Amino acid sequence: MRICGWIALMALVLLPMAPEPAAARSAHVMAPVASSSYCYRIRDRDEKHYCLARAKKQSSYCYSIRNRDKKNFCLAEVKGQRSYCYSIRNRDQKNACLARVR
Repeated sequence: MRICGWIALMALVLLPMAPEPAAARSAHVMAPVASSSYCYRIRDRDEKHYCLARAKKQSSYCYSIRNRDKKNFCLAEVKGQRSYCYSIRNRDQKNACLARVR
């Protein structure tokens, strides 16, 4: 059931990948999750990858939790009152992070 929900969510909000901004590279400190944001977890074999999105005013910030080899990052792009979190996939393209802040 969760997988079907993820597929539907990904179909709704997946946009072309944007280059990783310097701010996203340095933002690897977890922030508290506000009630208006959602944290989604996509498990890989090692269950290492997480995505946290936090709503702040009309924008949200997505932080990465880096795995051992530091291959996976999450970044957010703000458009109007919506913000999207895109995945940067690792070599094996195993992990994707996709969160929508309502």
